[in-house]
Amino acid sequence: MLTPAFLQVYLNDMDKEHMVFQVMNLGAENAVCRHGIHGLYRLFSIDIPSSLLLNGDNSMFLVQARGGDALCGILYDYLRLEAPASPANSKQREELESFQYDSHV
Repeated sequence: MLTPAFLQVYLNDMDKEHMVFQVMNLGAENAVCRHGIHGLYRLFSIDIPSSLLLNGDNSMFLVQARGGDALCGILYDYLRLEAPASPANSKQREELESFQYDSHV
């Protein structure tokens, strides 16, 4: 019998106030033991309150929060942290695109 995993994501500290995401009953398709192509692709987007971000380095903790055997786990390809575009960033991007366009003329 396959056991689903519970994923919890924390930012900078592993207490309830710093948990930014949780999903239960994830998996149970045998991906951890690499049985062929049994894993399912899932994409999660998480909104992180800016109040949890620190100046300087920030840490993100991924926790498989359900007990189980060694095959009860989560595989992931990559994590990406992005901020929404701000007016200053948009202006810099426009200037860079203009510069790149002019350099090819």
